Amino acid sequence: MVFFDTWVGFNYYSQIIDEKNFSATKESIDLLVHRFGKNIYGDHSVPNFLERKVKHIETFSRDYEKKTGKKIGVINHIIKFCDHMSIMSSHLKNQLQEKGIYVLNLERDYSRANRGQLSTRIEAFLEMM
Repeated sequence: MVFFDTWVGFNYYSQIIDEKNFSATKESIDLLVHRFGKNIYGDHSVPNFLERKVKHIETFSRDYEKKTGKKIGVINHIIKFCDHMSIMSSHLKNQLQEKGIYVLNLERDYSRANRGQLSTRIEAFLEMM
């Protein structure tokens, strides 16, 4: 794994509110506005997130391949019935594949019963790459 993204954006842990902003804020809602206002890659109600995410992954992929000589693949982990994420999964996959980036949409529920099936799908994806 060379890159990890979350539903609030890959830079989730870099979105720390410093002491200066924390002390200067009178309303707690302003802290949230400040935090999410800087999260241009998050996909939670952020305009144009899909285009930005595709561009970021494309740049990351190109730089990684230039540096290592290896292509990356994207495993798009989707929790079943999480409509927010599943709605965009096919769009994300299509756009990345058009740019030559391998994508596996991996939908699952919270059960551990399908671990073997998931492992087989991931192994086949890695083999295909």
